[in-house]
Amino acid sequence: MRQQLLPDVVTNRDLYNLSPLATVQQAVQLMAEKSIGAVLVMEGSALRGIFSERDLLTRVVALGRSVERTMLREVMTVDVVSVPGTITPEEALRLMRAHHCRHLPVVEDGLVVAMVSIRDIFSAVQSRLERDNQEKQAFIFSGGY
Repeated sequence: MRQQLLPDVVTNRDLYNLSPLATVQQAVQLMAEKSIGAVLVMEGSALRGIFSERDLLTRVVALGRSVERTMLREVMTVDVVSVPGTITPEEALRLMRAHHCRHLPVVEDGLVVAMVSIRDIFSAVQSRLERDNQEKQAFIFSGGY
């Protein structure tokens, strides 16, 4: 069975987003409150960027910028890699590795419907590998080998 991001990996999760005019402080508070590593930056239903922990570190803290006065539009990642829900966890992992990112918005019919993290991907891949291993052990030790 071919595993897909939707609905096999990401299901029934709230999406958290802020306006490009929101401050870094607002983003950090939301990320801390929801225990998430990135927030979507959107205008209406249009994805404008993503703001992640890495953006906070490299574009705000490292440069001594004010979290209270800096707006997300100034420090967000704008070249966002997004994926359809039909790709496999392995394909998503390859994209994350190639683009050096840990979060991918999942887009269907031009709308962001989910966000997948590297933690989600690792969990899905690990579960599949464990199932494959159990099936192989069952085959070998059942005398069918």
